[in-house]
Amino acid sequence: MRAELWAREAIAILEGASEHTGLAACYETLSGIYADLGQGDLAGQYAEKGATLRQYRVASHSPHTAYLLERRSQSTAM
Repeated sequence: MRAELWAREAIAILEGASEHTGLAACYETLSGIYADLGQGDLAGQYAEKGATLRQYRVASHSPHTAYLLERRSQSTAM
């Protein structure tokens, strides 16, 4: 599947970067791809990786900024 290949290539590029938002998005994309393919275990693994990176991003900021980022990510997830 072409989308899976592109997401994996993007992950290979972004894994060494200090900005985690793009990498988290790639993990979430792979999660969606695997969910669509009925591969729940892989979908869950990549969803967890994406969520972990997003939580790391929030935790690495001041408490006020972390709160705002968390609220923003919750509102976009709905």
